[in-house]
Amino acid sequence: MLPADRVRQIFTLSAAGMPVRAIARQLGHSPQTVRAYLHQRRTPGIRAVSRPGLFTDPFADYCRQRFAEDPDLRPSSVFGELTRLASREAARPSTAG
Repeated sequence: MLPADRVRQIFTLSAAGMPVRAIARQLGHSPQTVRAYLHQRRTPGIRAVSRPGLFTDPFADYCRQRFAEDPDLRPSSVFGELTRLASREAARPSTAG
């Protein structure tokens, strides 16, 4: 996870025509990290998920949003919210046909 100011440096150096490897060398990051930010596969300030698993994107996004809104929120509260949302969604009639 890189802070926003470091990512701005990456974009500035890239816009100036500097190659990815040179940017990586100058800033002390791997070329893969520099490419990930340039291709917007990573977001500044948000830790990259190393492997897919239980946390699918919508689930993780919802959790990040809730914890950002209320840092004192207990994880069990978010789990309860998600359980209620899932049961409501499952109860909706299907429109596939």
